[in-house]
Amino acid sequence: MKKHARNISLLFFVLVSLAANGCATEADYRKVVDSWVGKSSRELVHEWGYPKSELVAPDKNKVYVYHKSRLLNYTQYYYTNYGNMGYAGYGNANETGSTTQTIRLDCTTWFEIDKKSQKIRNVAFKGNLCMAGGLGGDHPDPPPTKTHKE
Repeated sequence: MKKHARNISLLFFVLVSLAANGCATEADYRKVVDSWVGKSSRELVHEWGYPKSELVAPDKNKVYVYHKSRLLNYTQYYYTNYGNMGYAGYGNANETGSTTQTIRLDCTTWFEIDKKSQKIRNVAFKGNLCMAGGLGGDHPDPPPTKTHKE
């Protein structure tokens, strides 16, 4: 019974978190990172900072790897009163306590940089923290918009 209640509480926590971060979606993350295709690697580094690592693709293009992670700690407090449950002489019993769960969220994003033009050619990402806004907040930044001064 306790395990069932704990699972329902965890599901409730996840649903509330998603509702609170309504704008935090993978689809929005996809839109933002895809908007970098065709932009220069220099602009990317200026906006996102230096990548966590660099790889070389089979076609000799560079791949910038960005990674972020978060730990969410969820504490559930409970109180149970077992009353006398209809048995004379047994009295009341109470139980209190808490359980804490830690959930790890990660997002890895790969930007493939064309070796000749130094422009972003392709983007891929993977993880449960690949969201725009909300919990995914520190990234992503879209490319800067250019204004032409005359």
